[in-house]
Amino acid sequence: MAKVSTIKNGFKNDAIKNMVFGAGVLYKDFYYGTHYIQTFDKTPQSGKEYYCISGGPSGDISYTPFDGDEFLTTATYYEKYEGYGGEKIGVTKEGTKVSITPEYTDIEVDGVLVKMQGLTRKTGEKATIEAVVVDMNIQNISSALNGEVVYSGEEKISGSSGVPYVSTKSDISEGDYITNLALAARRLDNQKLTVVVFKKALCTSGLEIDMKNKNVSGNKYVFEAFAELSDINTDTLPIVVLSESNN
Repeated sequence: MAKVSTIKNGFKNDAIKNMVFGAGVLYKDFYYGTHYIQTFDKTPQSGKEYYCISGGPSGDISYTPFDGDEFLTTATYYEKYEGYGGEKIGVTKEGTKVSITPEYTDIEVDGVLVKMQGLTRKTGEKATIEAVVVDMNIQNISSALNGEVVYSGEEKISGSSGVPYVSTKSDISEGDYITNLALAARRLDNQKLTVVVFKKALCTSGLEIDMKNKNVSGNKYVFEAFAELSDINTDTLPIVVLSESNN
């Protein structure tokens, strides 16, 4: 009698390479190119190049090569790399979630009592990225409210003259939309990244912070994908899903 093969699981040879592991990291202005990341080296290492940062929050940021023999304890130094990257939105907790959902319409005709191939049309789609962000800096608060950061010296609260604050506004401006919002996650073998990119996104969830003892408070952000106004006739959202080698 022939031996019957028992199927125990769905593993294929490349299964581990295709498993997404961890919560992922949220970025804005995500792109492939030259990026600078803070170094964790305590002293300059032979064969490595380091850079100093200068400029903004109000001015342009620039990086210049460091050619010294020792790091200053009061300064921050960076390393340069080529690959995917962007500006991290902040620390999250309780994981992240991405949802891309097509919208379908069933065409109803007399005499057809079940779903039938050819009688369903795709009529749109929606996509969201959700995360509880605990990095509550002033830019993230402003993004949650689609507000604006005011650096005016006008005193709004006693003793707060000159301190920047977030003010709500009545209209959504072009600057409220995030360019290339990305959720990037590592594969289990640490050799590839899975990245979902919304080319245009808007935070639509607002600000709600539940503060408790012995707990790090955060705000739940819901980012929705949007099409460009110039693509008024499009019926798909500008979303990209990348599966690339890690850099």
